[in-house]
Amino acid sequence: HIANLDVSEDIGIAKQDKLNEKYGENKVKFYKCDVTNDAELLGAYQSVLDEHGYIDVVKNNAGIMNDSKETYRKQIQINFLALTTSTLKAMDIMRKDEGGKGGVIVNISSIAALLQDEFLPIYYGTKSAVLQFSNCIGLPRYFSRTGVRVITMCFGATNTALLHKDMMGNFDKVIENEMMDILSKHPMQK
Repeated sequence: HIANLDVSEDIGIAKQDKLNEKYGENKVKFYKCDVTNDAELLGAYQSVLDEHGYIDVVKNNAGIMNDSKETYRKQIQINFLALTTSTLKAMDIMRKDEGGKGGVIVNISSIAALLQDEFLPIYYGTKSAVLQFSNCIGLPRYFSRTGVRVITMCFGATNTALLHKDMMGNFDKVIENEMMDILSKHPMQK
């Protein structure tokens, strides 16, 4: 079974319906959750545990790409802090040395974690933090005790809502305009 957490009820239900149509009824269940709200996030974990008894795999991929003055704090909360909270909760549930069965945590970073760029320095910083945190908590010393493997994936530019021009921004409007021009010419993965 798959538990799909999303802050958007419309998007979450649409994903649930699409996947259930493809893989069979009740394989996927949507849980409305703002991952930056610890009570909602931990409550969603508890709901999944209550319904299914265990969690084998967690994929953390909530994210935004907007370095504007109005949004950068939210970006840090979503891209790094919520991912960290979710990873630590998943680790607590799965770890063999505390009664769990082991498992896998997949944290989505970005190719941005490996680069330097003037267009989105805060976004790049959050993705670097995700990569380093995940690599460190995935080291053999943790895995050998917990049985929880932590994997980090660093995708390149992918055609998703994250790269929609209305969702992006920068604290420097000159840089933002240059970024939008380049983005319109950049090839995207599908």
